[in-house]
Amino acid sequence: MKEAKLFRTNLSVITLKEMTNLLIEETNISVAVCNANSVVRGARSSSMAKMLNTMSHKICDGYPLSKGINILYGLNQERVDGYNLFLSTIKQGLKKNTSHFFFGNEEGVVKKMIEEVKLKFPEVNIEGYNCPPMLDWKEFATPQYLNILEEIDADIIWVSLGFPKQEKFMEYLIENKNRNYNILGVGNVF
Repeated sequence: MKEAKLFRTNLSVITLKEMTNLLIEETNISVAVCNANSVVRGARSSSMAKMLNTMSHKICDGYPLSKGINILYGLNQERVDGYNLFLSTIKQGLKKNTSHFFFGNEEGVVKKMIEEVKLKFPEVNIEGYNCPPMLDWKEFATPQYLNILEEIDADIIWVSLGFPKQEKFMEYLIENKNRNYNILGVGNVF
């Protein structure tokens, strides 16, 4: 896959449609939905950059990122924002009965989001959700939370813990998971 380096982060050169198709057709994909804040923090911290680059895909959520790599590399990278990736993946996943699980945020927010998704896509396959208490990322990086995600049968796990907590948690999952699933850190998508 083609990448373009911006500071220390190797951003994926990919369209919304291509990313959606990968999430539906393949497994073991990890996605960091990057904005200018995450890339700049990666520029200032080698451990942050390493964490982001651990993900198989680092997509350009913000216009400054896509503009930056377009200017630097002469590309035509579009913005691939988390919200539209979420909706596109849900919609395209209907054809294959792709299953989804939501991890993070507050229960009221997640229930409302699921209700809205089901109104828009009545056939959506939602395996469930888990809304853990607000914890430090190290408290998530434990067998307790790993086992929750290992025991469900979702094709895609959407993580909403905020940056950098969700990416650190995802890095732990990537290193320790046994089951095949795709995982995305989507911040405030839900």
